[in-house]
Amino acid sequence: MLTLQTELSVIVARHPENGTVTLPAVENIHANGILETTLYPPRVSKELTAEAEQIALSIAQALDIYGMLCVEFFLVKHNEQPFLLVNEIAPRPHNSGHITRCSLTRSQFDLLAQTLMDMPISTEPISEHIQWAMWNTLGDLWRLTSRPDYTFWPKSLLSDSHVCEAMLYGKTEARTGRKMGHVILKHDSPECLFQTIDALKNTFNLESRNQNQ
Repeated sequence: MLTLQTELSVIVARHPENGTVTLPAVENIHANGILETTLYPPRVSKELTAEAEQIALSIAQALDIYGMLCVEFFLVKHNEQPFLLVNEIAPRPHNSGHITRCSLTRSQFDLLAQTLMDMPISTEPISEHIQWAMWNTLGDLWRLTSRPDYTFWPKSLLSDSHVCEAMLYGKTEARTGRKMGHVILKHDSPECLFQTIDALKNTFNLESRNQNQ
């Protein structure tokens, strides 16, 4: 048994001739085994994020990746010292990378397209002073309504000044734990982001019920 502190993930975009870009590490928070929220910057030391990014880069190089690789890490404690364990690798764009659609100058999807088109690849954080979150909107939110509308976003969500992107994936059935879409937010701190997400969950339930009455 390990003392799990949190999970991190790092995405690497790699072209055999045009170079490699290692995206900044992000923190992943799960609910019932499903990724619910991704945070950038993560709530860990810069030394640990740098170590995670270096490990991800070395794995991409060792596998001679052409395209994109996501490396997931468990941050665990042993003898009161934190250390990283590689949990999983995925040679594709990753759910946690959706946050890059707002937090970086070029998203994971831009980088993958540029890599496959033999274009130069690069990206930078939008600002080091902004706290970002990507919140997965799961099917549970729609299943609480009597007549679910899978194109529905609450007005309060769309008008919230902290919401930068609200995207639905066009799925026609809501199931518990199924990712129906995502919302990307920015705020001053992780605590403020969590408070905003909790408020949006509550208004989602309230507005969707009112719509279906």
